[in-house]
Amino acid sequence: MGKIILVIEDDPLILQFYKYIFEFEKMEAVISEDYEEIMNIVKTKNVGLIIMDVNLRNTYINEERTDGIELSRIIKTDERFNDIPIILVSAYNLKVLDEESIENSLADDFILKPITDYNGFMTKVKALIN
Repeated sequence: MGKIILVIEDDPLILQFYKYIFEFEKMEAVISEDYEEIMNIVKTKNVGLIIMDVNLRNTYINEERTDGIELSRIIKTDERFNDIPIILVSAYNLKVLDEESIENSLADDFILKPITDYNGFMTKVKALIN
């Protein structure tokens, strides 16, 4: 079985976009926004890439809401998973987001939503998953 893409996103329209493009590209994607499920997927599946929204409305760790920046940092600081590339995705531009926060997330890349450059996006995805 090949590597999968873990998509952490809570917007149903954006999830449809990911589902469509990864089916079109014949790439397997798993979707979740639940922290325990996310960590279980990372631990048990062959995750080759994580695409994660910065603003996660429904993701909680110990009953406290978390965001993609913190979740990315948690995954990247665990030596078992720090080699899994992470792309953070956000509708907030870097004027709204703190650049230091993005750097502290340890994510491998950052993309603004909406994703309008399909070819550029898929080039990044394919480069990072390999």
